[in-house]
Order: sequence, then structure tokens, then C-alpha cells
Amino acid sequence: MMMEQTRQEIKELVEKYNKLVEAKRVKSYNEEMTKKDFILPLFRALGWKVEDSNEVSAEEKISKGRVDYSFRINGIPKFFLEAKALREDLDNPKFIEQAINNPPTLSAIGNKLVNEDSLLEFTISATDADGDNLTYSAVNLPSGANFNATGRKFSWKPILHKQAITQQHLLQMTGKGGVIRRRLIFYCYGCPSANKFN
Repeated sequence: MMMEQTRQEIKELVEKYNKLVEAKRVKSYNEEMTKKDFILPLFRALGWKVEDSNEVSAEEKISKGRVDYSFRINGIPKFFLEAKALREDLDNPKFIEQAINNPPTLSAIGNKLVNEDSLLEFTISATDADGDNLTYSAVNLPSGANFNATGRKFSWKPILHKQAITQQHLLQMTGKGGVIRRRLIFYCYGCPSANKFN
């Protein structure tokens, strides 16, 4: 039912546009009219809550200036939209540049070797080609491990014979261009029951 409703709403938008073309009114449509009559109704039909600024925010600031809309899932920008009037040529390169934002890049961490009951520490770093501020976080770390998001430092003193095997540990960096994640894999040399845990 929802799919049929979506198809119908999009069909009506296409018919509305075709009528404007037939009436030779496309050139009279400015950017605000285009957003109000076509862009927002299209994304509403696709299931976006365009009235909720936590999901679709207007006039989003990015490193190169501002774009008309940022579309978010769980607070994380997934893509940006730069609106233009119906009469504009969307192949103009300057329009494309306005909405491009790249994800962050994580510097290589490399392999780490530590003895049981000894402290393992390393600092991560990431860069963003657009100069956006980055936030750092860690998910599901092994027991006793700590990640300082401000200093970007991971620290852990493994006591392997006392700890259960866990499944996955993630470091993630979030910028306006998206999220980058890295999975940490720990190997236990000499453990009697297993030789690695993730």
C-alpha cells in the first residue's frame, strides 16, 4: 500500500511539472517555489520527515558554505541537497561543487603487540578533506578497555585468561561527509581455548 501511494504521489509531481512545461511557466519558477512545490513533496513521498529538522535540516553549513538541505539518519548526515530553480542548468559545475562533502579518512593504526597484563596504548587520527570537525567514539570495547574521545587514545591492559571472548570492537569517526568505522581484532597467543577474539 505504501509503495503504491509513493508511486501515485511521484506520478502527480511529474504530471504537475509537465503541465508547467506545456504552459511555458518553467522559467517563472524560482528556487523557493521549486523547493516548496517539488523537492519537499518528492522527499516526503519517499518517506522522509521533511518537517522534522532532526531528519531534514535546512540551510546546512558545510566547509564550503551552505547547502539547502541535509538528510540525516540517527543524526548523521547521509547526503546533502542543493536546490536550484526549475529553469537552471543542473550540469553547471559550480552547482555540483556546492553539495559535495567527503567522508573522513582514518590514518593507519597498524598491528600492535602487548603482553598479558601489560598496558596497550595507541592514538588514532583522522583527516577530513573538507576541513569539517570530526568526532570520535568507540563501540563494544573489550572489558577494561578505554577510549578517550577527546585525546583519541585507546588504552587496555588485557588479562586474557579472565576475560570472555567478545565479538566486535569498533572505532568510528564522524564528520559531515559521513561515518568511517574500523574494526579492532585482537589475537591471543598461547591461550588454551582460543587463539583469537574480535
